[in-house]
Amino acid sequence: MEAWTIIPLVGILMWGAQGIARAIFAHRAAPPAAGPDEGVRTELDALRQRVAEIEERQDFTERMLARGSYDAPRRDPDAS
Repeated sequence: MEAWTIIPLVGILMWGAQGIARAIFAHRAAPPAAGPDEGVRTELDALRQRVAEIEERQDFTERMLARGSYDAPRRDPDAS
């Protein structure tokens, strides 16, 4: 091939590569999406409330066990 036929091909390839690079960097530099929608926020609040309740129950159970006032039915190891 002669040089005068290669130069336009290289130019077209470089122009295409420049477009691809712009698209990739524009995607990376895109601003983050807005915060979570209201449904996700409501569900997260409900889960936080449930975790808080579970923590309270765990604390109560630990206090009862520490005081020794919890009388669980004992299982007889000899009974089958």
